[in-house]
Amino acid sequence: MKACQKARRCVRGGTVLAFLFVAPFGLAASGDEYWDAAFGVPGANRYGIGSIVATGNEAFVGGVFDSIGGLNAANVVKWDGTNWIALAGGAGGTANSYVGALTIRRMDLYIGGLFSFAGETPATNVAIKREGSVLDNG
Repeated sequence: MKACQKARRCVRGGTVLAFLFVAPFGLAASGDEYWDAAFGVPGANRYGIGSIVATGNEAFVGGVFDSIGGLNAANVVKWDGTNWIALAGGAGGTANSYVGALTIRRMDLYIGGLFSFAGETPATNVAIKREGSVLDNG
């Protein structure tokens, strides 16, 4: 039986992700055994995470960062269940670039925020990463 079923706090019809920013010693507070520390330390640098969307075994994370989990990445990455994977070139091109919105339609990732490039492609604040596209290094 899942932990959420025991606690009667399951969410149906969607995906819920929770990130735990663990102390440098890797310890969670007593009673927090249901938090998953798999994302590792260090987390995202700069201002951190602004949006998350998941599909299947993958999660896409956007925000204001240039590294996450020790991986160089510009504001948008993929989590494959084990590792962070940079999307080629990320989303940037402006001094204060960020990704504040993510959604998936069919197998395409839509990103929104403040940026002028998605990878090497000019894009003004909105872009689509097509499945299997040059942006998909994973």
